[in-house]
Amino acid sequence: MKEYAARTLAALIALLTIANSLMNIFVPESQFGNAQLEPQSIAGLSSFRVGMGSPFLMAGLFAGYVALKAKREALIPIMVFFGCVLFARMVGFVADGFDERAFRFTILAAVVFSAAAASFYLLPNQAKPD
Repeated sequence: MKEYAARTLAALIALLTIANSLMNIFVPESQFGNAQLEPQSIAGLSSFRVGMGSPFLMAGLFAGYVALKAKREALIPIMVFFGCVLFARMVGFVADGFDERAFRFTILAAVVFSAAAASFYLLPNQAKPD
């Protein structure tokens, strides 16, 4: 039952992050309002696709792997990534001030981080001792 819950959480992370990444990569214009960014050139548009799309795609693919194979070690990069996102958000709140939109994305990142951590805890440790 614990493994099923962990795999379900991982599948939800995969769906959320892959959907977000695909929007950022294939329809970046739909995300400019959320990010409050407007690229000034083709290079800026490409940078948006890469910077806002590829990290979330990576997280989603790792989460999908966990959902399929129940390998808890694959959750570590997801927790590191979203931990870095949360760190950068906290720095932004201190350096730039509070913004309600940024706060909502911070809560979302915290939920994904927590779901990954819960999945990690729920899955059995399959690592072999050294």
